Amino acid sequence: AAIKAKIDKDYLSRLTDVLTTIKPLNRTDVVTLARTFGSLSDVANADLKSLKDCPGLGDKKVKSLHDVLNKPFSLAATRRRNNLI
Repeated sequence: AAIKAKIDKDYLSRLTDVLTTIKPLNRTDVVTLARTFGSLSDVANADLKSLKDCPGLGDKKVKSLHDVLNKPFSLAATRRRNNLI
């Protein structure tokens, strides 16, 4: 517990902690997303064009973010999804 970095309990700190695990997003990108969309739910539901319209977010960052938030977590889920579509 002493080694683990202290994470503040406010929303922006938690959002930053989560979204900066997505490479190549950084803290500035998270602030931009939070100001633009307001919540993780709204970021996850945003279309590619809306994400690309955010200053500082290029194609690579937008693709990484969109893929992480919209692709299934497992191979089995991917297979189920492909069979349903």
